[in-house]
Amino acid sequence: MKRAILFLATALIGTGCGRRCDFPTLTVYWSFQSSGAPLDCSQAGVATMNILIDGQAVDTSQTGPIPCDFGDGVEGATLTGFTSGTYSVELDGLDASGHTLYTDTQNVSVSACGDTQLNATLAPVTVPAGDLNVAYSFAAGGSCTTPSSQSPYATTFIWYELVDANGNVVSASDLATDPKANPCSTTTPTFVIPNLPFGTYTLKGIEEAELLASGTANVDHYNCVAQTVQHTQAGDTFTSDPMVAQQSGASVTCF
Repeated sequence: MKRAILFLATALIGTGCGRRCDFPTLTVYWSFQSSGAPLDCSQAGVATMNILIDGQAVDTSQTGPIPCDFGDGVEGATLTGFTSGTYSVELDGLDASGHTLYTDTQNVSVSACGDTQLNATLAPVTVPAGDLNVAYSFAAGGSCTTPSSQSPYATTFIWYELVDANGNVVSASDLATDPKANPCSTTTPTFVIPNLPFGTYTLKGIEEAELLASGTANVDHYNCVAQTVQHTQAGDTFTSDPMVAQQSGASVTCF
């Protein structure tokens, strides 16, 4: 019978080192493959690794996160805390933001004595995605603002910033990023975020902005209250809370 799995250490296996028979270990080496081409950690964009044994994550409380590459060109780690038997080993390659980019799961039989080795090639993770429609509106019966003579454009534009669970910006339109992507429309007040992976996001803010000939902008309406966005299927719609009008003399911006 297998005893409860307790991972006492996570460290890179060296070469030419003997291991005592009473300490069975599992050494896992990993590499990556995309479109048939082998990749190392840097080429794959993988910073750290998650390792799960029979669904239980390796204990890294003493060692810290498992680096993809320990700095000497060897991509692998040695795990302790086994009895002999067959285990399911899941390997996940994560980018610097903690997103899983590559994964692989294999069964391995750990010997009762010495070190057992597993060589794994991780494949890219396929994340379901689809378009997200974002509907916007204006408080108190407001509508898109008519641009002033300082603007060379016939419309104002809708700006927004969408972040993931780690606070990373995944889609945006603002003065620096696609400022004219979403012309304001009173008749069809919706814009599309294309091919967005399904998941939970936060709309950090949404604005109606007037682009000026000087390259600057005035914000005419805004809602800077963070809103949770659930994106579960292609073509679904998130309805943002209404934007309020900028008060005379004020210059509130969300970004």
